[in-house]
Amino acid sequence: AAAQAWGPLSLLHALIVAPLRFLTGFNGEIDAQAAVEFFLREYERKLVEAPRRPASAAAGAGEGGNDHVESDDAGEEEALQPRFRSASYHEALTEAIENEKLLLVYLHSSQHPDSAEFCRTILGAPQIAALINSSMVAWGGCVEFEEAHWLSEQLSVASFPYVGVIEPPPNTRSTKAKLVECLEGLVDSGLALAKLTRAADHYGSIIAGRVAQRYEANERQRLREEQDEALRLSLEQDRRRAEERRAKEEQELMARMEQEEEENLRRAEEEEARLAEEDRVNEIMRKQDRMLPEPEDVRGETTSIRFQMPSGLRFQRRFLKGDTLQYLRDFVDCELLDREITLPNYAVVLNFPKKIFGPDYDHSRTLEECGLVPQAVLFIQDLDS
Repeated sequence: AAAQAWGPLSLLHALIVAPLRFLTGFNGEIDAQAAVEFFLREYERKLVEAPRRPASAAAGAGEGGNDHVESDDAGEEEALQPRFRSASYHEALTEAIENEKLLLVYLHSSQHPDSAEFCRTILGAPQIAALINSSMVAWGGCVEFEEAHWLSEQLSVASFPYVGVIEPPPNTRSTKAKLVECLEGLVDSGLALAKLTRAADHYGSIIAGRVAQRYEANERQRLREEQDEALRLSLEQDRRRAEERRAKEEQELMARMEQEEEENLRRAEEEEARLAEEDRVNEIMRKQDRMLPEPEDVRGETTSIRFQMPSGLRFQRRFLKGDTLQYLRDFVDCELLDREITLPNYAVVLNFPKKIFGPDYDHSRTLEECGLVPQAVLFIQDLDS
Protein backbone atom coordinates (compact mmCIF):
# COMPACT_ATOMS: atom_id res chain seq x y z
CA ALA A 1 0.00 0.00 0.00
CA ALA A 2 1.16 3.53 -0.76
CA ALA A 3 2.33 5.61 2.20
CA GLN A 4 -0.21 8.15 3.42
CA ALA A 5 0.64 11.78 2.64
CA TRP A 6 0.58 13.87 5.80
CA GLY A 7 -0.30 17.53 5.40
CA PRO A 8 -0.24 20.07 8.25
CA LEU A 9 -4.00 19.80 8.89
CA SER A 10 -4.01 16.01 8.63
CA LEU A 11 -1.13 15.81 11.09
CA LEU A 12 -2.90 18.20 13.47
CA HIS A 13 -6.04 16.12 13.15
CA ALA A 14 -4.22 12.90 13.96
CA LEU A 15 -2.52 14.49 17.00
CA ILE A 16 -5.90 15.72 18.32
CA VAL A 17 -7.88 12.55 17.60
CA ALA A 18 -5.45 10.10 19.19
CA PRO A 19 -5.82 11.29 22.80
CA LEU A 20 -9.55 11.97 22.30
CA ARG A 21 -10.22 8.42 21.20
CA PHE A 22 -8.21 7.21 24.17
CA LEU A 23 -10.26 9.33 26.59
CA THR A 24 -13.68 8.69 25.01
CA GLY A 25 -13.24 5.02 24.24
CA PHE A 26 -13.64 5.41 20.44
CA ASN A 27 -11.24 3.02 18.67
CA GLY A 28 -10.90 2.00 15.06
CA GLU A 29 -13.27 3.33 12.42
CA ILE A 30 -15.96 5.70 13.71
CA ASP A 31 -19.10 6.00 11.59
CA ALA A 32 -20.87 9.30 11.00
CA GLN A 33 -23.79 8.51 13.31
CA ALA A 34 -21.51 7.72 16.24
CA ALA A 35 -19.64 10.98 15.61
CA VAL A 36 -22.91 12.95 15.60
CA GLU A 37 -24.10 11.33 18.82
CA PHE A 38 -20.76 12.13 20.45
CA PHE A 39 -21.08 15.77 19.34
CA LEU A 40 -24.61 16.08 20.82
CA ARG A 41 -23.41 14.73 24.16
CA GLU A 42 -20.35 16.97 24.03
CA TYR A 43 -22.51 20.03 23.26
CA GLU A 44 -24.79 19.35 26.25
CA ARG A 45 -21.74 18.84 28.47
CA LYS A 46 -20.20 22.14 27.38
CA LEU A 47 -23.43 23.96 28.20
CA VAL A 48 -23.22 22.61 31.73
CA GLU A 49 -19.50 23.36 32.07
CA ALA A 50 -19.76 26.96 30.78
CA PRO A 51 -19.47 29.53 33.61
CA ARG A 52 -22.55 31.75 33.81
CA ARG A 53 -21.67 35.44 33.75
CA PRO A 54 -23.47 37.96 35.90
CA ALA A 55 -26.13 40.06 34.19
CA SER A 56 -23.96 43.21 34.56
CA ALA A 57 -21.04 41.55 32.80
CA ALA A 58 -23.32 40.29 30.05
CA ALA A 59 -24.73 43.78 29.53
CA GLY A 60 -21.26 45.30 29.24
CA ALA A 61 -19.87 42.75 26.80
CA GLY A 62 -19.23 43.94 23.24
CA GLU A 63 -20.52 47.24 21.92
CA GLY A 64 -23.86 47.13 23.68
CA GLY A 65 -24.88 44.07 21.65
CA ASN A 66 -25.33 41.40 24.29
CA ASP A 67 -27.88 43.29 26.38
CA HIS A 68 -30.65 42.49 23.89
CA VAL A 69 -29.55 38.87 23.29
CA GLU A 70 -28.70 37.47 26.71
CA SER A 71 -31.65 36.72 28.97
CA ASP A 72 -31.54 37.19 32.72
CA ASP A 73 -33.78 34.19 33.05
CA ALA A 74 -31.49 31.17 33.24
CA GLY A 75 -34.41 28.78 32.74
CA GLU A 76 -35.24 30.43 29.39
CA GLU A 77 -31.61 30.11 28.23
CA GLU A 78 -31.51 26.44 29.11
CA ALA A 79 -34.89 25.73 27.52
CA LEU A 80 -34.18 27.39 24.15
CA GLN A 81 -31.28 25.74 22.33
CA PRO A 82 -30.51 25.10 18.67
CA ARG A 83 -32.01 21.82 17.48
CA PHE A 84 -28.96 20.10 16.03
CA ARG A 85 -29.84 17.25 13.65
CA SER A 86 -28.87 13.75 14.62
CA ALA A 87 -27.74 13.00 11.09
CA SER A 88 -24.75 13.25 8.80
CA TYR A 89 -23.75 16.54 7.17
CA HIS A 90 -25.05 15.43 3.78
CA GLU A 91 -28.37 14.34 5.28
CA ALA A 92 -28.70 17.72 7.00
CA LEU A 93 -27.84 19.46 3.71
CA THR A 94 -30.55 17.44 1.94
CA GLU A 95 -33.06 18.45 4.64
CA ALA A 96 -32.08 22.12 4.17
CA ILE A 97 -32.57 21.81 0.39
CA GLU A 98 -35.96 20.14 0.76
CA ASN A 99 -37.18 22.67 3.34
CA GLU A 100 -35.56 25.68 1.63
CA LYS A 101 -33.64 26.72 4.70
CA LEU A 102 -30.05 27.76 5.36
CA LEU A 103 -27.71 25.15 6.78
CA LEU A 104 -25.92 26.25 9.94
CA VAL A 105 -22.76 24.25 10.52
CA TYR A 106 -21.14 24.37 13.96
CA LEU A 107 -17.63 22.88 14.08
CA HIS A 108 -16.79 22.11 17.68
CA SER A 109 -13.36 21.55 19.14
CA SER A 110 -13.54 19.80 22.50
CA GLN A 111 -10.06 20.99 23.45
CA HIS A 112 -10.64 24.67 22.69
CA PRO A 113 -11.01 26.78 25.88
CA ASP A 114 -13.76 29.00 24.36
CA SER A 115 -16.00 26.15 23.24
CA ALA A 116 -18.15 26.02 26.38
CA GLU A 117 -18.60 29.80 26.50
CA PHE A 118 -19.42 29.89 22.78
CA CYS A 119 -22.07 27.20 23.19
CA ARG A 120 -23.78 29.08 26.02
CA THR A 121 -23.50 32.75 25.07
CA ILE A 122 -23.69 32.51 21.27
CA LEU A 123 -25.52 29.36 20.23
CA GLY A 124 -27.49 29.26 23.46
CA ALA A 125 -28.60 32.91 23.32
CA PRO A 126 -32.43 32.83 23.10
CA GLN A 127 -32.73 35.14 20.07
CA ILE A 128 -29.95 33.37 18.18
CA ALA A 129 -31.34 29.91 19.03
CA ALA A 130 -34.84 31.02 17.96
CA LEU A 131 -33.44 32.40 14.68
CA ILE A 132 -31.53 29.19 14.01
CA ASN A 133 -34.54 26.98 14.76
CA SER A 134 -36.92 29.02 12.61
CA SER A 135 -34.74 29.79 9.60
CA MET A 136 -32.01 27.17 9.49
CA VAL A 137 -31.22 23.49 9.70
CA ALA A 138 -28.56 23.12 12.40
CA TRP A 139 -25.79 20.54 12.15
CA GLY A 140 -22.76 20.19 14.36
CA GLY A 141 -19.74 18.02 14.57
CA CYS A 142 -16.50 17.61 16.46
CA VAL A 143 -13.49 18.34 14.28
CA GLU A 144 -11.73 15.46 15.93
CA PHE A 145 -13.87 13.18 13.73
CA GLU A 146 -13.61 12.61 10.03
CA GLU A 147 -16.73 14.30 8.64
CA ALA A 148 -16.38 17.53 10.64
CA HIS A 149 -12.63 17.58 10.00
CA TRP A 150 -13.26 17.19 6.23
CA LEU A 151 -15.77 20.01 6.37
CA SER A 152 -13.32 22.28 8.23
CA GLU A 153 -10.85 21.78 5.37
CA GLN A 154 -13.54 22.54 2.76
CA LEU A 155 -14.50 25.75 4.58
CA SER A 156 -10.86 26.76 5.22
CA VAL A 157 -11.50 27.21 8.93
CA ALA A 158 -8.79 29.29 10.64
CA SER A 159 -9.95 29.21 14.26
CA PHE A 160 -12.49 27.52 16.54
CA PRO A 161 -15.24 27.53 17.65
CA TYR A 162 -16.62 28.00 14.16
CA VAL A 163 -20.08 28.59 12.74
CA GLY A 164 -20.69 28.62 8.99
CA VAL A 165 -23.95 29.55 7.33
CA ILE A 166 -24.31 27.67 4.06
CA GLU A 167 -26.74 28.49 1.29
CA PRO A 168 -27.80 25.11 -0.09
CA PRO A 169 -28.15 24.49 -3.83
CA PRO A 170 -31.66 24.84 -5.27
CA ASN A 171 -32.11 21.07 -5.58
CA THR A 172 -30.49 17.80 -4.56
CA ARG A 173 -29.09 17.27 -8.07
CA SER A 174 -26.76 20.26 -7.64
CA THR A 175 -23.66 20.34 -5.44
CA LYS A 176 -23.12 24.11 -5.47
CA ALA A 177 -23.52 24.89 -1.77
CA LYS A 178 -22.18 28.35 -0.89
CA LEU A 179 -20.79 29.76 2.35
CA VAL A 180 -22.61 33.08 2.94
CA GLU A 181 -21.58 33.91 6.54
CA CYS A 182 -19.28 32.65 9.27
CA LEU A 183 -18.37 33.19 12.93
CA GLU A 184 -14.82 32.31 13.96
CA GLY A 185 -13.83 32.26 17.60
CA LEU A 186 -15.69 33.71 20.57
CA VAL A 187 -17.38 36.74 18.97
CA ASP A 188 -19.82 39.27 20.41
CA SER A 189 -23.35 37.81 20.59
CA GLY A 190 -24.89 40.99 19.15
CA LEU A 191 -22.57 40.81 16.17
CA ALA A 192 -23.32 37.11 15.79
CA LEU A 193 -27.08 37.82 15.84
CA ALA A 194 -26.69 40.61 13.27
CA LYS A 195 -24.69 38.40 10.90
CA LEU A 196 -27.05 35.46 11.22
CA THR A 197 -30.09 37.72 10.80
CA ARG A 198 -28.59 39.34 7.72
CA ALA A 199 -27.87 35.93 6.21
CA ALA A 200 -31.40 34.71 7.00
CA ASP A 201 -32.99 37.86 5.52
CA HIS A 202 -30.88 37.64 2.38
CA TYR A 203 -31.73 33.98 1.89
CA GLY A 204 -35.37 34.77 2.60
CA SER A 205 -35.36 37.15 -0.36
CA ILE A 206 -33.75 34.42 -2.49
CA ILE A 207 -36.43 31.95 -1.42
CA ALA A 208 -39.13 34.53 -2.12
CA GLY A 209 -37.69 34.88 -5.63
CA ARG A 210 -37.66 31.12 -6.05
CA VAL A 211 -41.25 30.91 -4.80
CA ALA A 212 -42.25 33.62 -7.27
CA GLN A 213 -40.45 31.78 -10.07
CA ARG A 214 -42.10 28.50 -9.08
CA TYR A 215 -45.47 30.23 -8.91
CA GLU A 216 -44.93 31.71 -12.37
CA ALA A 217 -43.72 28.34 -13.66
CA ASN A 218 -46.71 26.61 -12.07
CA GLU A 219 -49.04 29.22 -13.55
CA ARG A 220 -47.46 28.73 -16.98
CA GLN A 221 -47.75 24.98 -16.54
CA ARG A 222 -51.35 25.32 -15.39
CA LEU A 223 -52.12 27.57 -18.34
CA ARG A 224 -50.48 25.11 -20.73
CA GLU A 225 -52.42 22.25 -19.15
CA GLU A 226 -55.67 24.23 -19.40
CA GLN A 227 -54.90 25.07 -23.02
CA ASP A 228 -53.97 21.45 -23.72
CA GLU A 229 -57.17 20.29 -22.00
CA ALA A 230 -59.23 22.84 -23.93
CA LEU A 231 -57.57 21.69 -27.15
CA ARG A 232 -58.17 18.05 -26.22
CA LEU A 233 -61.82 18.75 -25.46
CA SER A 234 -62.16 20.71 -28.70
CA LEU A 235 -60.57 17.88 -30.69
CA GLU A 236 -62.73 15.36 -28.85
CA GLN A 237 -65.81 17.43 -29.62
CA ASP A 238 -64.78 17.72 -33.26
CA ARG A 239 -64.18 13.97 -33.36
CA ARG A 240 -67.62 13.27 -31.85
CA ARG A 241 -69.24 15.68 -34.28
CA ALA A 242 -67.43 14.04 -37.18
CA GLU A 243 -68.53 10.60 -35.95
CA GLU A 244 -72.10 11.83 -35.50
CA ARG A 245 -72.00 13.40 -38.97
CA ARG A 246 -70.66 10.18 -40.49
CA ALA A 247 -73.26 8.14 -38.61
CA LYS A 248 -76.01 10.49 -39.80
CA GLU A 249 -74.73 10.35 -43.37
CA GLU A 250 -74.59 6.54 -43.17
CA GLN A 251 -78.14 6.44 -41.79
CA GLU A 252 -79.34 8.79 -44.51
CA LEU A 253 -77.53 6.70 -47.12
CA MET A 254 -79.08 3.51 -45.76
CA ALA A 255 -82.49 5.19 -45.68
CA ARG A 256 -82.06 6.36 -49.29
CA MET A 257 -80.91 2.91 -50.34
CA GLU A 258 -83.89 1.30 -48.58
CA GLN A 259 -86.19 3.87 -50.10
CA GLU A 260 -84.69 3.31 -53.54
CA GLU A 261 -84.95 -0.44 -53.03
CA GLU A 262 -88.59 -0.11 -52.00
CA GLU A 263 -89.21 2.23 -54.94
CA ASN A 264 -87.58 -0.20 -57.34
CA LEU A 265 -89.57 -3.04 -55.85
CA ARG A 266 -92.76 -1.00 -56.12
CA ARG A 267 -91.98 -0.11 -59.71
CA ALA A 268 -91.18 -3.74 -60.48
CA GLU A 269 -94.45 -4.84 -58.91
CA GLU A 270 -96.31 -2.12 -60.77
CA GLU A 271 -94.62 -3.12 -64.01
CA GLU A 272 -95.40 -6.73 -63.34
CA ALA A 273 -99.01 -5.85 -62.56
CA ARG A 274 -99.19 -3.63 -65.66
CA LEU A 275 -97.85 -6.42 -67.84
CA ALA A 276 -100.19 -8.90 -66.21
CA GLU A 277 -103.14 -6.56 -66.75
CA GLU A 278 -102.00 -5.97 -70.30
CA ASP A 279 -101.82 -9.71 -70.86
CA ARG A 280 -105.26 -10.13 -69.29
CA VAL A 281 -106.76 -7.41 -71.45
CA ASN A 282 -105.15 -8.86 -74.57
CA GLU A 283 -106.49 -12.26 -73.65
CA ILE A 284 -109.98 -10.83 -73.16
CA MET A 285 -109.75 -9.02 -76.51
CA ARG A 286 -108.89 -12.34 -78.12
CA LYS A 287 -111.92 -13.79 -76.37
CA GLN A 288 -114.03 -11.01 -77.87
CA ASP A 289 -112.79 -12.01 -81.28
CA ARG A 290 -113.88 -15.58 -80.63
CA MET A 291 -117.21 -14.60 -79.07
CA LEU A 292 -120.21 -15.65 -81.27
CA PRO A 293 -123.31 -13.49 -81.69
CA GLU A 294 -126.06 -13.96 -79.14
CA PRO A 295 -128.27 -16.87 -80.28
CA GLU A 296 -131.96 -16.57 -81.04
CA ASP A 297 -134.37 -17.68 -78.35
CA VAL A 298 -135.10 -21.34 -79.20
CA ARG A 299 -137.17 -23.23 -76.67
CA GLY A 300 -135.29 -26.19 -75.28
CA GLU A 301 -132.02 -25.17 -76.92
CA THR A 302 -131.17 -21.85 -75.24
CA THR A 303 -131.04 -20.47 -71.71
CA SER A 304 -131.40 -16.86 -70.50
CA ILE A 305 -128.94 -15.88 -67.81
CA ARG A 306 -128.97 -12.59 -65.92
CA PHE A 307 -125.80 -11.38 -64.24
CA GLN A 308 -125.69 -9.05 -61.23
CA MET A 309 -122.58 -7.17 -60.04
CA PRO A 310 -121.76 -6.33 -56.40
CA SER A 311 -122.43 -2.69 -57.31
CA GLY A 312 -125.95 -3.54 -58.40
CA LEU A 313 -125.21 -3.37 -62.12
CA ARG A 314 -127.13 -5.98 -64.16
CA PHE A 315 -126.75 -7.39 -67.65
CA GLN A 316 -128.28 -10.37 -69.47
CA ARG A 317 -127.61 -12.76 -72.37
CA ARG A 318 -128.85 -15.90 -74.02
CA PHE A 319 -126.58 -18.92 -74.31
CA LEU A 320 -126.91 -22.29 -75.94
CA LYS A 321 -127.52 -25.01 -73.40
CA GLY A 322 -124.45 -26.78 -74.72
CA ASP A 323 -122.16 -23.79 -74.16
CA THR A 324 -119.48 -24.45 -71.52
CA LEU A 325 -119.04 -22.66 -68.26
CA GLN A 326 -115.75 -21.33 -69.69
CA TYR A 327 -117.65 -19.70 -72.57
CA LEU A 328 -119.96 -18.05 -69.99
CA ARG A 329 -116.95 -16.68 -68.10
CA ASP A 330 -115.41 -15.43 -71.36
CA PHE A 331 -118.59 -13.46 -71.94
CA VAL A 332 -118.42 -11.99 -68.42
CA ASP A 333 -114.76 -10.99 -69.00
CA CYS A 334 -115.67 -9.25 -72.27
CA GLU A 335 -118.62 -7.48 -70.69
CA LEU A 336 -116.53 -6.22 -67.77
CA LEU A 337 -113.84 -4.96 -70.14
CA ASP A 338 -116.43 -3.11 -72.24
CA ARG A 339 -117.79 -1.53 -69.08
CA GLU A 340 -114.23 -0.71 -67.92
CA ILE A 341 -114.63 -2.79 -64.79
CA THR A 342 -111.46 -4.45 -63.55
CA LEU A 343 -112.26 -7.70 -61.77
CA PRO A 344 -109.56 -10.27 -62.48
CA ASN A 345 -110.49 -12.73 -59.73
CA TYR A 346 -114.15 -13.54 -59.38
CA ALA A 347 -116.63 -16.39 -58.97
CA VAL A 348 -120.08 -16.91 -60.50
CA VAL A 349 -122.60 -17.81 -57.77
CA LEU A 350 -126.03 -19.42 -58.08
CA ASN A 351 -128.05 -18.79 -54.94
CA PHE A 352 -130.66 -21.56 -55.33
CA PRO A 353 -129.65 -24.20 -55.32
CA LYS A 354 -126.40 -22.79 -53.89
CA LYS A 355 -123.57 -23.28 -56.35
CA ILE A 356 -120.26 -21.42 -56.65
CA PHE A 357 -118.49 -21.58 -59.96
CA GLY A 358 -115.06 -20.27 -58.99
CA PRO A 359 -111.75 -20.18 -60.87
CA ASP A 360 -111.02 -23.77 -59.83
CA TYR A 361 -114.38 -25.15 -60.97
CA ASP A 362 -114.48 -27.49 -63.97
CA HIS A 363 -115.16 -24.95 -66.69
CA SER A 364 -115.55 -27.64 -69.39
CA ARG A 365 -119.01 -28.58 -68.10
CA THR A 366 -122.00 -27.32 -70.05
CA LEU A 367 -124.53 -24.88 -68.78
CA GLU A 368 -127.13 -27.61 -68.81
CA GLU A 369 -124.88 -29.83 -66.68
CA CYS A 370 -124.44 -26.94 -64.24
CA GLY A 371 -128.22 -26.51 -63.84
CA LEU A 372 -128.36 -23.15 -65.56
CA VAL A 373 -131.06 -24.11 -68.12
CA PRO A 374 -133.64 -22.78 -69.10
CA GLN A 375 -132.76 -19.63 -67.08
CA ALA A 376 -130.70 -18.50 -64.12
CA VAL A 377 -129.62 -15.49 -62.08
CA LEU A 378 -125.90 -15.45 -61.36
CA PHE A 379 -124.10 -13.12 -58.95
CA ILE A 380 -120.60 -11.96 -59.72
CA GLN A 381 -118.57 -12.22 -56.49
CA ASP A 382 -115.22 -10.39 -56.14
CA LEU A 383 -112.87 -12.90 -54.54
CA ASP A 384 -110.23 -10.20 -53.67
CA SER A 385 -112.56 -8.03 -51.61
